[in-house]
Amino acid sequence: MTSELANPSCRGLQLRHTIAFSLTAGLVLGLSGLLLFSNLGHYALWDDETMVGLVAQGVLKTGDTSALLDHNLVAYEDGLLLHNFCDRSTPPLPAYLTAASFALLGRSATTARLPFAVCGWLAVALMLHWARKENVSWPSFALLGLGILGNVSLFLFCRQCRYYGLVILASVTIAYCYYHWDGKRWRLAALVFFSLVLLASNYMQFVALYVCLGVDYCLWGRKQRAVGVSDWAWLLIPQILVGGLVVGIWNPATTPNKANFLASSALDRLRYIVWFLRDLNLCEFGNVLLLVAAPLLWLRRRNVWLIRIPLLLTAYLISLALLCPFRGGVFSEVRYLCPTIPLWIVLGVLVLGEVARLRPWLLVPAGLLFFGTNLLSVNWLIPFPYQAAGWLTPYPYAKAAPRSTLLLYARELLAPPPDPYTLAADWIHRNMKPGQSVWVAPGLADYPLMFHAPEVIYAWQLSYPPKEPYQNLPEIYFLGRQPPDFIVAFAGWIQVVRGTLKQMQAVGIHYRELPPLNCFGRDAYRPELFRRTFKPITGFDPQTEGIYLFQRTAPEAK
Repeated sequence: MTSELANPSCRGLQLRHTIAFSLTAGLVLGLSGLLLFSNLGHYALWDDETMVGLVAQGVLKTGDTSALLDHNLVAYEDGLLLHNFCDRSTPPLPAYLTAASFALLGRSATTARLPFAVCGWLAVALMLHWARKENVSWPSFALLGLGILGNVSLFLFCRQCRYYGLVILASVTIAYCYYHWDGKRWRLAALVFFSLVLLASNYMQFVALYVCLGVDYCLWGRKQRAVGVSDWAWLLIPQILVGGLVVGIWNPATTPNKANFLASSALDRLRYIVWFLRDLNLCEFGNVLLLVAAPLLWLRRRNVWLIRIPLLLTAYLISLALLCPFRGGVFSEVRYLCPTIPLWIVLGVLVLGEVARLRPWLLVPAGLLFFGTNLLSVNWLIPFPYQAAGWLTPYPYAKAAPRSTLLLYARELLAPPPDPYTLAADWIHRNMKPGQSVWVAPGLADYPLMFHAPEVIYAWQLSYPPKEPYQNLPEIYFLGRQPPDFIVAFAGWIQVVRGTLKQMQAVGIHYRELPPLNCFGRDAYRPELFRRTFKPITGFDPQTEGIYLFQRTAPEAK
């Protein structure tokens, strides 16, 4: 070995090898940064994001996940998440992380999303480091880079003020520490720390990941390294103590949200597994055909990871299908599967590498086709049931076209379209006085406007008669009790609002309709690809799918 290292040609080859890896890693990290941070604050926070952003403001005011913000209340779905005016249903770490960002950098959409985008960027860096540590070939390393850059869903989810980027980073780090654990306490401490990060971010994803680790350890891990009694104690006791404290305080069972976690029929859960498979393929998390192709390829190649990774993905998917809230509908909550995106990327790299083993030069061209387009995922053959979901306009598609989602996303970053919440919030700033009240339909749209235009009162969030502990709140918060000064109706809700206006007019309460805002009235910039457009929607029905405004007036003279 010494003589080889002394050989100038070997040293030169090693230097070129190091430079190639370094340049590739730098390019992937640089482009990932652009895809994560460019125009990060352009769009207003949408409803799920504002559940974090608004509660983070409560954290800054009280130190707790309070839902009382001066003259407003964050009462999502009639206080579904609340217990004693605090969010006790949602794991708290994302809100506290966002609060820290607000305290350091100020409150905005950019600073709300920034910590989670940083988590996504660190997850990419760890994936590259892991591959380098495994001494993969440069073509495989470059293919991994293509897989990362081509997975638009990875970047879209990590750009949200929500738990997604945090749980992706925590899941990748836990897997890294588990796989590389050598008995050293510092590595075990890192595994425990990031396990608690994952637990405090999302309970279901914590359970699903540990189900996968349990399955993997029983089948393969215990043969690589046995875990002693002291190791089990170091692993479990901190998680039981700290995790028990977190779950004891932020416990969905203490809120009305517990009803959404009640078990449904076995048929419903089986249907949900099928929807998960369909929707993760539609959202291009990965190619679902890999779950079949990889084990078949193992019969020839005998690479254990060809069955190990599909088994882990299947265990994760089934675990979440059994755990997640079930509300019916026609599509799954595919966002719960976002921590599996890095594993789908690795599985694609592994399968392509095995297929092209005898032709390594094919890896990069194959990667451009596989990761850079949706041709091989064939999601362009799968219709999404948008009409059954109650959407009048099939955004962004009823059936995806063959495309490069990465190119569409890059074009969007260069010239992002307007969004309905920013336009509505700007209108409120210009036309409403602080302290005036507004009813927003649907109720979910209250919270983006509350974050971006907090000076007004958001009315009619709670049902009547009032439940505990809302009896002493002003009547403006209760549906139908006190007429608001203004009404803002988004797409799909204008008929409901007009029906309510007729009932109010019958008892002498009058509103005049103001000119609508010329924008498609749905948040078509969510991270799920079947809910996202990459360009403005212009062909919508202005009578039903815009943004409609009403102002209360004095009764007409008789």
